Amino acid sequence: MAFKQLAYRFNFTERPKDRKILHWMIFACMTIAIVTFYLKSIHNRAYMEIALSTNFKKGNFQIYWAGENQPFSEKQSLEIGLVSLKKRHYSFYFTDLTKVRRIRIDPMKKPGKVRIHHLVLTQEEIEPITLVRGRLKRLVPIRDVASVSHSDEGMLVESSGSDPSLLWEIKPKIVASGRLNELIRLIAVVSVCWIISLYVTGRGDLLVNVRNLLWWVVLGLVVTMAITSVYNKHPDEYVHANAARYYENHWLPPEICQPGTEKSYSVYGISRLNSKEIVYWLMGKTTALFSIFPIYDYLRLRIFNVLLLILMVLMWYRYRNSDLLFAPFFITPQAWYVFSYSNSDAFACLAAFFICQQVLLKDTFLKKWWFVDENEPGILLFSMICGMMLGLIYFTKPNYYIIYVFLAGYLLIEFLFEYRSISMPWRKLTGAALGGAFLMMLFYGPHILVNGLDRKQKIEDCREVMAKTPYKPSTPLNKKARGLYLKQKGVPLSYILEEKKWSERMFRSSVGVYGYTAYSGPDKYYQTMKILIISFGVVIAALILFLADNKRRLLLVWT
Repeated sequence: MAFKQLAYRFNFTERPKDRKILHWMIFACMTIAIVTFYLKSIHNRAYMEIALSTNFKKGNFQIYWAGENQPFSEKQSLEIGLVSLKKRHYSFYFTDLTKVRRIRIDPMKKPGKVRIHHLVLTQEEIEPITLVRGRLKRLVPIRDVASVSHSDEGMLVESSGSDPSLLWEIKPKIVASGRLNELIRLIAVVSVCWIISLYVTGRGDLLVNVRNLLWWVVLGLVVTMAITSVYNKHPDEYVHANAARYYENHWLPPEICQPGTEKSYSVYGISRLNSKEIVYWLMGKTTALFSIFPIYDYLRLRIFNVLLLILMVLMWYRYRNSDLLFAPFFITPQAWYVFSYSNSDAFACLAAFFICQQVLLKDTFLKKWWFVDENEPGILLFSMICGMMLGLIYFTKPNYYIIYVFLAGYLLIEFLFEYRSISMPWRKLTGAALGGAFLMMLFYGPHILVNGLDRKQKIEDCREVMAKTPYKPSTPLNKKARGLYLKQKGVPLSYILEEKKWSERMFRSSVGVYGYTAYSGPDKYYQTMKILIISFGVVIAALILFLADNKRRLLLVWT
């Protein structure tokens, strides 16, 4: 009763006065939160970007700062966790450079080697300070450093003890007043908060407005990433892009190992041109249309995946009750990250969501086909189209075939509870099978036509030619790449799980690791995501336990 009275008192969807109150509340809260965060975390603070690689798996490096004639102290320091042997970029805000004259870098807390590739300091009103190649000599060893060497790759530091230190004396140069920029930034923040609060509390359902806003945020971030990120700084972008480039000028797939296609082969000797994925043909033909625009070709290729995301948003607008299907885009940025660069996962995601939407929701094209009378005119063509729709997943990466297993389980549950009395529509199923066969002939047939029925053997033979030595099939086991054939090399599963922390790596890559796994967030971000996901799991478990409807309970368990 109390809740109903409260809901009546603040009826934000129907009462203009209460909606106006909510608008001002959201605007005030957002503005205060963002401005407070900015003043505490970013305002008058230097931003440091440092690229490091190590010869150990995990450790910490620490940065201290001090003014002139000031001692270093733990209070004026920042400790960062090292998370990989490979070259990684670490970036963070730490202090006001105008008050700093000395910086001490402790690159490790144990014996080992660390290579500093580059270091950049930036701050409003101060000239950027960059240390790269020879300029890294300004970092002077002061303790526990056995040797230092310089190359084009950066500065290699080898420790002689457990706490090596490097000293960097700086003289920040003030170049301009940033008050105007600060004012513009403040006005922009307040304006955005005003627009968002107005939009959220505008006409229509409050929750729908929030979801609409989230879609625009996701789309904006994807477009920003696509335009501003450097080419091939994302996983395997070069092989995806080169496969699509081939189809800009060709209609049929090439012969395996065909001269002129070498750039489409990865270090493993595998080319996406030899796979049955249709996305490269679609990407190549679509981006050829954009060749009239004076932009980099890799941007034209990225536009294709951005258009796929826009199409997905339109799919959501068409069926507003499909929020749960699109929840991953609001839960983790890793879900929409694949739409910001050239790859085949974006199309596979679109196909998977499209098929799930058609099968799971009501009043879809597929559901209309299932319930229409078999004797309706044109039912065969209708069935063939539906069969082609269902066959789309087969022409994506094998990782996505699990969608078929999920849908089969869902349909089985539906038949058990809803459709047990319905006879099998064999005529429609036959038409769907013909549609799937036509799709197979249309997209897989050309590969057989060009390369014959023994194409799998040709692909293996081509690997021997195109792969780098550590990845060739003929390379002896002890000389193969370090991370491959671990089972054959006798590496136990416990080593992968405990030493390599496979589960932690998989979790992090599912909620936000970018580039060639070189860019990741702070530990607190991943800890927060764990808490949120566990909480979500608890809610789902509670629903499974307390739902009275056995069908819905079973569907939740299967999902």
